[in-house]
Amino acid sequence: MAFTETGYQNYEIYNVTNDAGPAQLNQVPLDPGSTSTHVVASFVENGTPRTLELQGNFNITGGTLADVHGTMTSISSTQNGAPFWADTFSNGADFQAYATDYNYSLSLLGGNDKFTGSANQAINDAAQALDGNDLFTGYGDENGYWYSGGDHFYGGNGIDMSVYQGTFNQYNVQQNATIQDARTDYTSSNTGKVVTDFVANRDGIDKLVDVERLSFSDTNVAYDIGKGQNAGEAYRIYKAAFDRAPDADGLGFWINALDNGASLTGVAQGFINSVEFTNMYGSNPTNQQFVTELYNHVLHRAPEGEGYQFWLNSLSSGVSRAQVLADFSESTENINQTDPLIANGIQNQPYGDFG
Repeated sequence: MAFTETGYQNYEIYNVTNDAGPAQLNQVPLDPGSTSTHVVASFVENGTPRTLELQGNFNITGGTLADVHGTMTSISSTQNGAPFWADTFSNGADFQAYATDYNYSLSLLGGNDKFTGSANQAINDAAQALDGNDLFTGYGDENGYWYSGGDHFYGGNGIDMSVYQGTFNQYNVQQNATIQDARTDYTSSNTGKVVTDFVANRDGIDKLVDVERLSFSDTNVAYDIGKGQNAGEAYRIYKAAFDRAPDADGLGFWINALDNGASLTGVAQGFINSVEFTNMYGSNPTNQQFVTELYNHVLHRAPEGEGYQFWLNSLSSGVSRAQVLADFSESTENINQTDPLIANGIQNQPYGDFG
């Protein structure tokens, strides 16, 4: 992970707003014993004892946080002696820029990041990610500070996942919901998912924008199902090749392959090389037989003259059978056939590590 943020109590993750990070703390005096690799500052904020602890490589030129310069690998805070929040940076981060420049703080979110919300069931967290494949685990239940009604996670670009403790059938997933979007302001909204836990005092309500995957204790569910999107491509190529619904384990394997850079043509070749494909299409079909079987198994109709000849010409000119299978799979006709089957997400068993 490039960036990991963990909340422990009382509304920890709130990086969607400009009050994220230890801004305005630069005049706080350092604790005795602070060194160039370990800096601690204690202070009182609104009557509450707080500490801020830095790990990294620093140049200390004076007695306050304003005099600490260098690269930190982690920063954490306590409140009343208990953990409050903690950030870690696998690539390091400039402390002064992080403390004073919100845009710099956001720039640290460009990799595969991880956000873990407060385990306090009465508290809600709000976090945004940018590029990369990001992971969010929130535990907020009912009412928050200004984010009432559950945790909010804005995934950004990449493939993002929200994690849940229970089985899929213990939650309701509402798609195309209207969700407050504080990345812009407090009155804007966006379209996303609302995930509601039926079990009290566990995961509560999550409101998700630009989050493509959900992970439950018994299954993953993927919502990146459109043309050119990994989970949708994996489902369609599987069904196109074998003319059946994918099994959850195999589907998870091919989704993971696409997530990690495999091409759809390469995945199609993997299916063509399988025993099941050979049993359906024959060990050495002619181009005419191959194209006819694609029409039968993918589009579920007989070939029409012009289209049939187009594919034969393509194969004769050197286009691979794997490419033709991939093109059939991602054709508008096949997408229209399969869309109703995956409109509520694609269940699969995860393969490999996410992100």
